[in-house]
Order: sequence, then C-alpha cells, then structure tokens
Amino acid sequence: MKLGTERPPAPQSGPWRRSSVPGVQLMYHHVMPVSLLREVWNYLVEQAQTTQSAACHTALRQFLALFATRTLPDLEPLVAGVIQNRTDNVNGARIHSAIVWAPWNIVEGPANRADDPGDHYLDRFTHGLTRLEALRMRRVEELYADFQEFLGSRSFQNLSRAAVAARMDLVCEGPIPFRPEQMWEQAGAGLWRKRRSGERIIPG
Repeated sequence: MKLGTERPPAPQSGPWRRSSVPGVQLMYHHVMPVSLLREVWNYLVEQAQTTQSAACHTALRQFLALFATRTLPDLEPLVAGVIQNRTDNVNGARIHSAIVWAPWNIVEGPANRADDPGDHYLDRFTHGLTRLEALRMRRVEELYADFQEFLGSRSFQNLSRAAVAARMDLVCEGPIPFRPEQMWEQAGAGLWRKRRSGERIIPG
C-alpha cells in the first residue's frame, strides 16, 4: 500500500501529550520531510509488488523496521501483506501513521516559525538537546542523505545497510518536547526560530 499526501492525525497519549504554554501555539515539526519518506516507501512498495527481488523485499522490511519499534510489533505479517498487495485498511492506516509519526523524527515547537522549511528540507536541531537526542538527530541527518542517495542509485542493498546501522540509535519513547529557553528564540512579530549558533548539549 502506497502512502498518499494526506497525513494521519498525530498520536495524543503518553509521551505525545502536547505541552501547554500560555500564549504559544505548538505543533509537531518533522526533522526529515514526510515527502522524502513517502517517496522512498512508495518506490519500495511498487518494486516489491512488481518484482521478485529479494533485495527489494529486504529493503522494504528494513525500512519499515525503522518505524516499527513500538507501534508495529507484528512487523513480519505486515511486510508480507504489503509485498502480496493484501494490506487491509486498518493495517494500512497503522503503517501510514508509524511512518509519518516516528517519534525520532519529531520535535515539538511553535507553530509560528520564521525558519520553517516546510515539507522540503531537513529541519535539523542542534541546540538544547540531550546527548541521546543529539545522536538521534545526527542519525536522522545521515538517513536523510542515505534516502536521497537511494532515490538516485536505487540500490536496495545500500538502503538496507543504512537502515540497519541507524535503527538502534533511533529508539525513543516520544518526540523532543518544547524547550523554549534551550532550543528556541523569538524572531519578532510573534514568530519563533530555532537556535543555531553551534551545538549545545543539555544534561539528560
């Protein structure tokens, strides 16, 4: 099942409960653009369903495993369903939500940003992260380059290796929460922007 452009709603429970800050409207920002994730996944699905390439099937499995740590414990039957083109609506929605809302790819921040790249570019953060968050951010940046390279080279083996190498560093419970003093600064006219001058790690 391919992903469409309409996004499923974000999770709302547990670590996904939105912060409450007077006077600041918050939203979830994607570090790696959803458009890139969708393009990689849709190509994998198309090739997996139209070829008998074991390398392609492995790449699809390893790609989905990046998003399946908590939300898709039944990974193998889901992968088999995708390859055989028999994914029902319920499981299709679960896969879509897992890919769009991978917690390692999400930062909570102000809705009104002066520097929002939209769904086009990497939105990497360097200020106000814990060491584990900084490691995840670097891994996401590496995956961003790996996914772009894959769309040019179509090398299933390289994509599989990149996904396997990154997976353990991406394990986390929820998005990076809003930290106004450490990660953000006001840009005037009611707008915010992320802090940029170097990398600043916080305890945690």
